Amino acid sequence: MCFSATASFSVAALLLGVGTLTLKSARRPRELPFAAIPLLFAIQQLSEGVIWLTFRYDAPPLGAVVTRLYSFFSHVLWPIYVPVAVWLIEPAGRRRRVTPLEMSKVRNVGVGLSSLSLAVAVAAGSASAAAGKVYVADEEADSVSVIDTASFKKIRGIPVGQGPHNVQVAPDGKLVWVTNNGEPGKSVDKPAHQGMPKSAGGGSMAGGGAVWAIDTATDSVVAKVAVGKHPAHVVVAPDGRHAYVVNGGDNTVSVVDIPAQRVVDTIAVGAAPHGMRFSPDGKQAWVANLKGGTVSVIDTKTRKQIAQIAVGEGPAQVGFTPDGRLGFVSLSEENRVAMIDPAARKVLRKVSVGSVPIQVYATPDSRLLLVANQGTRAKPGSTVSMIDLGTFKTVATIKTGAGAHGVVVNRDGRRAYVTNTYANTVSVIDVGGRKVIATVPVGRGPNGVSLTP
Repeated sequence: MCFSATASFSVAALLLGVGTLTLKSARRPRELPFAAIPLLFAIQQLSEGVIWLTFRYDAPPLGAVVTRLYSFFSHVLWPIYVPVAVWLIEPAGRRRRVTPLEMSKVRNVGVGLSSLSLAVAVAAGSASAAAGKVYVADEEADSVSVIDTASFKKIRGIPVGQGPHNVQVAPDGKLVWVTNNGEPGKSVDKPAHQGMPKSAGGGSMAGGGAVWAIDTATDSVVAKVAVGKHPAHVVVAPDGRHAYVVNGGDNTVSVVDIPAQRVVDTIAVGAAPHGMRFSPDGKQAWVANLKGGTVSVIDTKTRKQIAQIAVGEGPAQVGFTPDGRLGFVSLSEENRVAMIDPAARKVLRKVSVGSVPIQVYATPDSRLLLVANQGTRAKPGSTVSMIDLGTFKTVATIKTGAGAHGVVVNRDGRRAYVTNTYANTVSVIDVGGRKVIATVPVGRGPNGVSLTP
């Protein structure tokens, strides 16, 4: 198993040489299939090398084709070919009784090669996800940018529907869901600042909307589901079966059955709903109602709104600490974040941050909260506030690009990724060092951001 294009091609070259020698050494036609094994394996390694190259360059269709070729070797060719090749090289008329132990050894040759091939194919097919990828909704470019977390470089752009606002990777990392306004070229109404506070500079969440699914193995669109008007955020339930989509234009949440790829329920919430997150136990979903000044609480079992929490002006996005101790919501028109007691459903206190805070995200240890301060197009914000959730004080203000909007923290809590809407970049933050360590150019108007597990 090779873990780079260079290694794959080097092994392929070596196997081509060995295969040429073994073919020349064959004395009888019946020996040719066995002698050709190194040559066939070389072809397999060449296909693996091409797969690795498709991760570096923007060629998902080619990657899908070559991955299928690799799967042919692992699932079809080796399990059949190797036992037959071994059987053919036994001299006719001199067959002897083979013990069960010896037969198992012969079978294991084919099974071993098959297992090795399958392992490499799986690794190749999901290598980009294993290495780690960041998905960014480029709202003004009608695309989703994909960033490699190892190199901090954009590795491809995926064309999607109009005005993609938010993305969410499913818990198992296999799909990425992106909200948009449907097929490119479709006529949609675009009222000013629909779905966002006026101070935030607006968004394109307009018209009848959709949520599309992207396969993280191939980075290609594999499903499209129509939802409500002005879709803003999408989140996937912890069980991975349902996706919840916030429809800012008709004050609802669409519940999408992922296997069936259709809407199975619609939940009424507050005025101009925008951001949404699930509670750590998955029993509730909270929705920030921009124009209602509230957070809707949805019971995920009954799929009903069971409460609204009064929080303040311009609630844009909600969140929870992983330990479930606290909930919070950004107040984009107050330049503050409200801390909420999830059990009592009451605001505990408010913490001042930068101009027009939008997305919020807690670190895995539940100690810190990162807040992206977007500002306005006229006066862009360019900071992330870091709040200590023990003292409720801002302990750091990190300089990013213009229009800091989306924020996500990786699983070990070491890195955060922040979209800069007005700079068309993503800032990579060293959380421990409290500084930006890389800036990645992406598509125009980056908004939502999500990470593979």
